[in-house]
Amino acid sequence: MGIRNFSWRVPVALILLLLGLAIGTAPSHADPPPAKARIGDLTFYYDPFNWRFELAGTGLTVTCLQVDCRGAVFDFSVRDASGECGEEAVRRTAELLFPAADRHPVNIVPAGRFGLVKAESRYGPDLQSPTYVYACLDWQDREYRFATRPETVGRMSWAGGALHYLVSRATAPPARIATVRLRDLEIPYSTEIWRATEFVPRESHRLLFCLPPTCDGHGGFVTVSAKPAAGCEPDPAGLSLPQAILTPLHAGSDGPQFTVTTIHSPCRNYVPPIRRACLWHNGVAYRIVTGGLGGCRSDLGVPAGAFTELVNAARLAP
Repeated sequence: MGIRNFSWRVPVALILLLLGLAIGTAPSHADPPPAKARIGDLTFYYDPFNWRFELAGTGLTVTCLQVDCRGAVFDFSVRDASGECGEEAVRRTAELLFPAADRHPVNIVPAGRFGLVKAESRYGPDLQSPTYVYACLDWQDREYRFATRPETVGRMSWAGGALHYLVSRATAPPARIATVRLRDLEIPYSTEIWRATEFVPRESHRLLFCLPPTCDGHGGFVTVSAKPAAGCEPDPAGLSLPQAILTPLHAGSDGPQFTVTTIHSPCRNYVPPIRRACLWHNGVAYRIVTGGLGGCRSDLGVPAGAFTELVNAARLAP
């Protein structure tokens, strides 16, 4: 009898155990679902237990509810402009917003698809002192600004990290594809990675500035030029061959063939190299050249992958 009782009790116990696990892991009806809020092209995803988003005209008022920044209030705003999210502009704005602080360090930090330019202002050298945050990012000809209300900060010092995490989870629609054209050469580019200078008729060159987070900071750029010439000079002026690496680069089976020169710095420390791509066609030399080698302390540079994608995209107009 004991053996028979054991034989049916084991399956029943297993069923009850599995049922208990299923009930225990099911989401509670008391837990609010993940929420989202939108400003401009950016959509923010957040846990209502940790954040409260409220509409404020064309912007948002965002209140932190989690332990590390509880009570801190941020004002999110957007405007149709660009060019005011550089490090110096952010520092100046932080000085105006937080006059009680005497230190306004600014950093450009990757935040998901975006490059967030963030000032964390405080008084004195103590890193645990209250931190007032102002941050800015450029996206598709719009500026998004995020600022703490200083009276809500209290003695907290992690408001900047909380904002960074919130922005890193934001999404946006795909970036536009624009085109630079000089004579017969067309270069399509993603406006998520590059920003072109305004077109000037009869100019023989255009600048493309590399944007964070693809490039560190706002200093990386390439110059696209088209000038009559007898050909592409294979050797960079003023540098010997041991300092340069020349490689042919094919922009696909039906694309033009560029010759790419990588010019390395003779400095003992690392300095981003200059990359030059040249194509000679119908008496015109088309060049795509990165800025760089501004000295042994220069950090101007464009990642090899971003430069290669730009050159690979180039096409001769039919």
